[in-house]
Amino acid sequence: MLPPARSAGVNLLGRLRGGGHSAEEAYLREWTRSHAGVEAFVEPRTAVTETTVLLVAADGEWTRRRVAGTFLREWTRSHAGVEAFVEPRTAVTETTVLLVAADGEWTRRRVAGPNAARRLAHRLAIPVYDVQLVGYPQRMRDHDARLRILRRRAEG
Repeated sequence: MLPPARSAGVNLLGRLRGGGHSAEEAYLREWTRSHAGVEAFVEPRTAVTETTVLLVAADGEWTRRRVAGTFLREWTRSHAGVEAFVEPRTAVTETTVLLVAADGEWTRRRVAGPNAARRLAHRLAIPVYDVQLVGYPQRMRDHDARLRILRRRAEG
């Protein structure tokens, strides 16, 4: 059995410190803030378990939560006009699904493959597109540009 993915956990910690959208992420963010020396490990999905995140504090206390499916469901419920875009597997990344809201806010998660992304979109009752055929939506790029402007203003 492979050890939990630490680098993915480090990315997750960065996102948790920056803020999340789901109740699960809010719980993990609060847990991270209330404990010292937290390390995060993403535990991959197996035949009997879903993908989970394991947070371990310096004092040995820990918590584990399912994240992927729950997060995407809650993210979709909390945003208007969500569409799914399937991103193909590359040499450095697995297949991912990109969810983009009407205002351009977006989130990306790894999925088992293109069919899994389509099944997810069907379960969430949202349209699904192949990013290789339709490209990325302009509203997503506009959203990122607005965030860059706001960060620059805040910095200086």
